[in-house]
Amino acid sequence: MRISLWQQFSSNHSSNFTVVGKFESPELAQRAATEFKDIFDSIEEWQMQTGQFPRERGIPPTPPEIEFSQKYGIQSWKEALDWLHAREVRLFDNHLIVTNHYKMWGDVTYQPPTVVEDLMHYFSQLTLISEEAGPRSITFDLTCTAPNKIVAFELFDRANAIYELQDHEENRNYGAAEYSLRPQLEEAVSKGDDDLAKSLQTQLDDIWPTRQRLKMEAEKEPFLNERLHWGYLVNPFTISKHERGVDQNGLIVNFYELGFYELTELQEIIRWLETKGFYNIQYTLEQKSWDDEVSK
Repeated sequence: MRISLWQQFSSNHSSNFTVVGKFESPELAQRAATEFKDIFDSIEEWQMQTGQFPRERGIPPTPPEIEFSQKYGIQSWKEALDWLHAREVRLFDNHLIVTNHYKMWGDVTYQPPTVVEDLMHYFSQLTLISEEAGPRSITFDLTCTAPNKIVAFELFDRANAIYELQDHEENRNYGAAEYSLRPQLEEAVSKGDDDLAKSLQTQLDDIWPTRQRLKMEAEKEPFLNERLHWGYLVNPFTISKHERGVDQNGLIVNFYELGFYELTELQEIIRWLETKGFYNIQYTLEQKSWDDEVSK
């Protein structure tokens, strides 16, 4: 079973971003990471030496930023970067991750990721962008093989309950539903419409028990519940018309369109699966765009 989840687009002025570059090998990713670190370190060193730190929007690029923009042909570098003090440059397999924040919900920036995106394009043929308050985000599909069918079904069953709970909570306001159904039930009873009254009573009886049943099932696997729920919350800027969820085929369990805030969450999921005995764990990253989704 695969569950479709829908989310609304929203916007904000300040934001966090993550730019991911995919390389042909971990060695090439490491070389690019060294270049990024040298660029950022040089700019920050100049700031420290001069005491000039960009504290508002529209500050012209510093001398080292102008030098790097010319060296790498980055025409979008029109102002000084205001987020270097909280930056992070990390490697994951053959991926290079550059973000303006070193911890979740840390410092934010008013600048878009354009400069980092253009720099990443210089080194990498494939670049993906996740914007906390923008139209782009990154999802990943993941497939893994269980040590036996019991373990495979247990993972599928737990994950499916989590997705069902998210879908149930997203599409049903419990208080509003009850408030709407009760007067309809009373009217059906007063008119002697037994079939309608029975149907409405069943809906009322189902509201809270269903949620509680799904919640208890989802909480049997706290880590998975947190990761899938978190991935659902942090990917609100692309309305997905694809199915997001999980399915099982024998020993194979597949997850579709998992959202993430940082690639460390993907690493955590892989390590968790390995402790459960899963192997042959593979994943693919995919760029999602609000504009692409609403045009479908």
